[in-house]
Amino acid sequence: MTQDPEIKAMQEVHQSLDGLEEAARQRVIQWAISRFNLPGASKASGNKGAGPGGGSATQASGDPSLTSYETVADIFTAANPTKDKDKALIVASFLQEKKELEDLTGADINKELKNLGHGLKNVTDAINQLSSKNPKLMIQTRKEGKSKQARKKYKVTTEGINAAKVLLKKDGESGTE
Repeated sequence: MTQDPEIKAMQEVHQSLDGLEEAARQRVIQWAISRFNLPGASKASGNKGAGPGGGSATQASGDPSLTSYETVADIFTAANPTKDKDKALIVASFLQEKKELEDLTGADINKELKNLGHGLKNVTDAINQLSSKNPKLMIQTRKEGKSKQARKKYKVTTEGINAAKVLLKKDGESGTE
């Protein structure tokens, strides 16, 4: 007796995802949704977007997708942020979502901003402003080294991702007030 191919696929997906952390599972599922262009699935799974080459920065629901932009320059231009904290947030959100970086440093963020001609004088201050908000838009995940100047690792929170989407919706009006 042969097994139903759909049931077999579900079992294989379950086995593949079973040993992964939640964040890794989400990335794999988002990739599959994007890869197989599943209609309606992106809305149910958090509006992560159509993926590269999707042609549109927003879904049918009007929710901007951070992953639909090909480059940092594309998303930065679309958001048109004017405040340092908004510049840091939009770049950090893009790096985390599109490039799937789990940890970000201030240097990672400022490097991208410098490449765009928008480098920040003090990226740590911008990140601290995002971290001091309630709810927090960015959080420190760890610190490498013991000194005050040790390399800190950050992550954009879900609220931070949503604030970046607001920046995209408003075409540059501040969404992190």
